[in-house]
Amino acid sequence: MASGVAGDMSSELFITVDPNPNCEAVDGMVYHALAVLPPVVRMRATHQGRDALWWVTGVEPNGQWRPVRAYKITDSGSGVAYLIAGGAWGLRFALSDTPPRWDLADPTQWGEPYKIYGDTQHLVFEREVSP
Repeated sequence: MASGVAGDMSSELFITVDPNPNCEAVDGMVYHALAVLPPVVRMRATHQGRDALWWVTGVEPNGQWRPVRAYKITDSGSGVAYLIAGGAWGLRFALSDTPPRWDLADPTQWGEPYKIYGDTQHLVFEREVSP
């Protein structure tokens, strides 16, 4: 399935990221979801040695942007983890004081298929951002 994440909370989440200009492709990762969290707008991540709080968006084909979803999932190592998923073309990150203008050609922005965290302390949910 090319939609990024498929399934409901009573079933498995199937993660696939199509070949694309944003990030590497991923085919067939399966996770068991326990809950859906609010959309994520920023998250702590390390890129090229820089650990920072990055803006994040989901990427769909042809550079369409979408909210980033967070799922509480089961994890064989720690019991519970948090899967952060974007669209069919993964997640896109930008470092900025204000919400960025997303652009697949911007060399200061970067992409990853998805992320998994052990807790939510490095995530900023949409409801936590002032207008």
